[in-house]
Amino acid sequence: MAVHASWYNTEKTILYFRFSYPWTVEQFLDLNAVFGGEICTLPHTVDAIFDFTSAGTISAEDVSGFRRAAKSSVGAPNQGISVMYGNPMLSLVVKVVRLVVPTTENRVFVVDNEQEAVELIRRMRSASAA
Repeated sequence: MAVHASWYNTEKTILYFRFSYPWTVEQFLDLNAVFGGEICTLPHTVDAIFDFTSAGTISAEDVSGFRRAAKSSVGAPNQGISVMYGNPMLSLVVKVVRLVVPTTENRVFVVDNEQEAVELIRRMRSASAA
């Protein structure tokens, strides 16, 4: 499987998805469903990091797949933010997702690398705790 998911930390506060070429949106949806069930059982907010550095080109079909996924996705009540990095097409993906699901406006972000993703999650958590 070319989409891998794992917990980023032992506290299970960040879910980490890594996309490796070749991958499919269906692979992502399958993993998202598996972890989505677990996320619902946790007593805290869970954020997600999406690493596309090895994903190859994101096609129009992939963008359409993420649009469909966002449209049909029902987030867990404790779902936090999603932070993506590693591919220049991600800005387009986020624009499309935000257009289809306006509630993602302040929940889906693109940054340059993993360190920035973790830092953004830290800042957002600090801001919500204040």
